[in-house]
Amino acid sequence: MVALGDDQLGRLADMEQRAIANRVPGLARLSRDELVQIEPHVSGVAALHSPETAVVD
Repeated sequence: MVALGDDQLGRLADMEQRAIANRVPGLARLSRDELVQIEPHVSGVAALHSPETAVVD
């Protein structure tokens, strides 16, 4: 999950709290600098990284 601007940081914090409550393994909050180290083509101000989860459709 990536917060594209400061106005989305509150929603990101809410998602982080829910993930913590659900014991999501390996969850990490990333700064902008940490984010681009993992995914250099993304731009955002902060992110949640969850390496042990996936998205399915």
